[in-house]
Amino acid sequence: MMSNLWHVLYTAPRAEKRVNIQLLELGVETYLPLYQATRQWVDRKKLVEVPLFSSYIFVRHTERDYFRIVQTQGVVRFVYYCGRPAVIREEEINRIREFLVRTDGYRTWLEPEMSVEIIRGPFCGAIGQIERVGRNKLRLRINALGTVVYAELERESVRVLEMA
Repeated sequence: MMSNLWHVLYTAPRAEKRVNIQLLELGVETYLPLYQATRQWVDRKKLVEVPLFSSYIFVRHTERDYFRIVQTQGVVRFVYYCGRPAVIREEEINRIREFLVRTDGYRTWLEPEMSVEIIRGPFCGAIGQIERVGRNKLRLRINALGTVVYAELERESVRVLEMA
């Protein structure tokens, strides 16, 4: 009998899709929420599907499947809370699904040429275009006083301007 409870699996880094496929082949019900993001390579940009929660997959399974699941390549362990497997209610899974449908994915990335407003620091209120995106910092091009100023800022110091 299939459990009506969802549990959380922790996977090896970047193994979510591979683990998801393997579990589906075992007959385990899974939910891997994905969103689309643009990834930049040296020679091209590509739209790819990325897990909403890195290294996590939701599973609904029978007791009999437990050991087959944990022995699946790429599965690290079940997530536990207070000494018991963490349980996610069906309503929470449905909220995640609705969120992804309503927002057409989860887009919080920053890309070159996006227009942003600086919301902290000495340039607060200035508008700029992203020149380069680093792991924690952005390089912005700010047109001010008839000249171009370049500033390197923390990602949290800007907000993306709405597209017109």
